[in-house]
This record gives sequence, C-alpha cells and structure tokens, in this order.
Amino acid sequence: KLGARQLAALLKRQWLIKLRAPLATAFEICAPVILMSALVLGANLSTVTQYPREVFADNGFLGINTSSDAYAFVKDLVELEARELCKSVGPNVSSSDVASLASTLANLTANATSASGGVGVGNSSSSSNTSPPPPP
Repeated sequence: KLGARQLAALLKRQWLIKLRAPLATAFEICAPVILMSALVLGANLSTVTQYPREVFADNGFLGINTSSDAYAFVKDLVELEARELCKSVGPNVSSSDVASLASTLANLTANATSASGGVGVGNSSSSSNTSPPPPP
C-alpha cells in the first residue's frame, strides 16, 4: 500500500513537471524522432563501395620476399585450401565431420604438391627419412 502511494506521488510530480515545461516535453518527444530520421536518411543516401580482398603481407611489411616462387606457391595453396574447406564444411558442422575435413585437407595438400612439381612443405626428395626434423 505504501509503494502504491509513492508511485502515485512520483507520477503526479512527473506529470506536473511535464505540464510546466511544454517546450522541454516537446523536445523530449521530437528529438529522438528527428535524430533517427536523419540516421535512416543518411543510410539511404550513402553508397556502399566494395573493395577487393588484399593480403597485406604482399606489401613487404614483414620483410617477406613476395616475388619468390615459394611465396607464390604457399599463398596459392592457402587460398585454395581455404576455399575448398569452406565448400566441404557447408553450413552445419558436427564432430563427426572433423575426420573427413582432415582427409580433405590432406588430399588437397597432396594434389597441390604434385601439381607444383613436388615442391611443398615437408616434401623432400633428397631424404627418405620419414621422422620429423629435430627442433632448433
């Protein structure tokens, strides 16, 4: 009962303030409408510009030799694998798909390595040892 009286007193006080300051009340109502209208108008008048993808490492920022054949091969391989993995994943991925994605990645890497003439990461024709190299 006490809370209802306090709420009634608060609402009466706010109503009297609104009646005593009609300009402020009008501004409180119109300002959000005007600002949102300006926002929508600005969004409708703006033009969207699409820029092509760019790999910023191509600019030599990190001291990478971007004109080398190895760099071009690795860049193409990464882009190819990313596209193929996105196609094979699809919209829904479950934990059972992880093994098939790994085999797809292995097949893509093997195909890209054989297409490049046997030059790839971890593909050395001079050694028959299959153990990993020792850590540095």
